[in-house]
Amino acid sequence: MRIAALWLLWITLLPADAAPDHPTDDHRPSSDRGSSDWPPSNRAPVACQTSQRQAYQRLQLNGVQEQGALRANNGSFSVRVDLHPPLQPPHRLRLLLDGEPHGAPGRGPQLHLSNLDRGLHRLAVQVLEGEQILQQSPEISFFLLRAHR
Repeated sequence: MRIAALWLLWITLLPADAAPDHPTDDHRPSSDRGSSDWPPSNRAPVACQTSQRQAYQRLQLNGVQEQGALRANNGSFSVRVDLHPPLQPPHRLRLLLDGEPHGAPGRGPQLHLSNLDRGLHRLAVQVLEGEQILQQSPEISFFLLRAHR
């Protein structure tokens, strides 16, 4: 019994790099496989390539938790935008509520939402230069709790 337990422990501690490079069902050498869905290892991931165009390293909403519940009996509350570096002079911040612009673009890190209906909502913030969208934060889904009218 001890030998079987030690053998199972040894199997679980083996390195995981014994898996093949590409998920294929055939056993041809890698040069005969042709094209695959895997990117070449010498290319940077797409997220890193697009980050060179982004004006801000950090752009996120604070004050609402992802998949959280927020009580606002009148349907109004504020969120804070956390961005680094600080907002540049020609740029403005605009909230997106359920994929649609909400309120007028502003410069403050504190943005206000008003008269929201209760239920599930998606919230994001965009950085604008004029009418052009420079960058958008990831969406946050939350549930608004509100007294029944």
